[in-house]
Amino acid sequence: MHRLTKLSFGHRSVVLLVALLALVAGLYCTTTLKQELIPSMDLPRGSVITVYAGASPEVVEAEVTKPIEAAVQGVAGVTQVTSTSASNVSTVTLQWDYADDADAMATSIQRAV
Repeated sequence: MHRLTKLSFGHRSVVLLVALLALVAGLYCTTTLKQELIPSMDLPRGSVITVYAGASPEVVEAEVTKPIEAAVQGVAGVTQVTSTSASNVSTVTLQWDYADDADAMATSIQRAV
């Protein structure tokens, strides 16, 4: 290991050139990476985010979150509903099966809400 350190300090320009070549090769390989290696995915998930200005978390939960949860649980295909209520904001997250069409589910959820 001592030899490698001496060699690196003795030939700084060579070490810098090798590092730059590795960086350029990495950038080139990243840009030429085929799309098939990174498949596109449509996750079966959606969110309903609502804003209720000036409301406490308890009020947001009672007046916004609970009614939205009840409405979206009736949508065919929805498998899981989770929610978060905070000051002024309600977030309801939905999941459905991979086999269901995402656009059709989004339309159904919008109609239910």
